[in-house]
Amino acid sequence: MKNRPKIIIAAGIIIAVGALCFGSTIQHRLLVTLVMRQSAPNQEVAEAMLDSSSEPDRVLHRMWNSGKIPFRTFALEYLKSRANRNPNLIANLESTVIDAALDPDMSARELALGILAEQKHPRLAELAIAQFDDPDPLIRLMGIQNLKRNGIPFVPDVARLLNDSELQVASSAASTLRAWTGHDFGARMRMTVRDSNTDEIQPENKAALIASLESWKQWWQTNSDAFTEPVATKTRKEVSDKWLRVRDFSLEDLSGERVSLGDFRGKVVLINFWATWCTACLAEIPSLIALQDECPDQLVVLGVSLDGRPDEHGHAHGESDGHASESDGDHLEDEENHEHMTAGEEAKHREIRKKVARFVKSKGITYRVVLNPSGTIGARFNGHELPTNVIIDSNGYFRRRFIGNHSKKSLRAMIREAAGDKI
Repeated sequence: MKNRPKIIIAAGIIIAVGALCFGSTIQHRLLVTLVMRQSAPNQEVAEAMLDSSSEPDRVLHRMWNSGKIPFRTFALEYLKSRANRNPNLIANLESTVIDAALDPDMSARELALGILAEQKHPRLAELAIAQFDDPDPLIRLMGIQNLKRNGIPFVPDVARLLNDSELQVASSAASTLRAWTGHDFGARMRMTVRDSNTDEIQPENKAALIASLESWKQWWQTNSDAFTEPVATKTRKEVSDKWLRVRDFSLEDLSGERVSLGDFRGKVVLINFWATWCTACLAEIPSLIALQDECPDQLVVLGVSLDGRPDEHGHAHGESDGHASESDGDHLEDEENHEHMTAGEEAKHREIRKKVARFVKSKGITYRVVLNPSGTIGARFNGHELPTNVIIDSNGYFRRRFIGNHSKKSLRAMIREAAGDKI
């Protein structure tokens, strides 16, 4: 069965050519079915399929409802790229874009808010303000940025972020208020840049920034009555009925033992996609170690090493992940099946394991680490832009996906959210 992906890709190309050349409805439906059976879409094939479709909105809706993160991301990227040339497409998928603006996936939120901003959508302001209560400071920053794009000053909502526990968020709020009110108390985003060695804001910048924020707070206390909020519906984040159940998977740890995601049901799981060559991943390791040590009974930190993946840029190639249909969500994937490895592949796998084991020991990593050299699980979670983190709650539902280094404080806040504040 090792040639199965090649057969599927070849069949896909034949069907794609037939569908695009002859425009057959049946051929087009076959192509859609074939594309949707993959763990991630082939971008060129998927774009050609949608561009030639008489009902691209229906296909995009199917992609969004597939429960597959790469397809959901692709659907939003396609919408964003085609919005100006096909405004009806956005109108037909308006509810999907609005849902995406509050999605557990940070990338989906960013794309959705960008679409709404480009369309000057009347709900952009309320959806941007809804980000202000998110435990992830990068999401709060995203909310400020998109509220500025709205073009209407919502001074009271932004003013409350002057008290944000993250100085970067508070500084962004101050900069926004400066643009809207003309007042200036010296706060600048550059003052929040962290030292590369200590990962801390320079003491003199921190002191100056705190003093500036105090001046802003005093100004707001004196002048708040002069500002009335424009009419905007406050959006409540009620998305529990739309959480996605995460399909199980099985990978080897550094001792050769197979570890399944389902083994950790009943605990919150933070999956950290990383690689030994990823410098950005290093900064997060101490926080992950500390969190696992602090919450051993309620939290599992699972490091998924992508060392050895076939494409150094992390591009998913749309190979089959072994699923017979979109509905078999409980199927267990045996991603690194040694029975189908050649002697050379087995030797390479052993070398990767040794390399990762040496790295884990040198960094004092105490949480569980598993190997995914094929990158199949990373592709499923769009985890090739490193570091990518995914948080799954104790019932197996997808609650967070975000890219980039986060502080221990923000990681803990998001974990607590997924745990219902029980951690």
